[in-house]
Amino acid sequence: MTLNLDDRYLLWQPMEIKRACHVSRFDDAFLKGTSGSLAALWPAQAFCVLDAGRGLGRPVFPDSLSAQARRLLVSPRLKAFLAAAALPDMEYWPVKIIDPTGRVLGEPYFYVHFLNTPDCLDLAASGATR
Repeated sequence: MTLNLDDRYLLWQPMEIKRACHVSRFDDAFLKGTSGSLAALWPAQAFCVLDAGRGLGRPVFPDSLSAQARRLLVSPRLKAFLAAAALPDMEYWPVKIIDPTGRVLGEPYFYVHFLNTPDCLDLAASGATR
């Protein structure tokens, strides 16, 4: 079965890429049981620890980092794309990315917070065809 989705949809999933960095730790305990905006909760020094593996050469930073609990951490480039699409009910919160020694690794990424997460794709409302 193939769904015919036009450019109104953006679908992606984490992929295994040689030399790609992976989130080994993201302190997200403050997110448990929250709903609504994170403006009052987001810590000023939010960070995640990346594990780039050993002996693989220069690490690769994908636009969407793989994180536990399906947390969505995106690059500044992907954040700009999502923001330009003017998707409703989304917040972007900066996350400093560091290596296991505490060294900062480039520009901050962003945690994407959905204020109104849908449970599934509504085929009738979306206009997608099979």
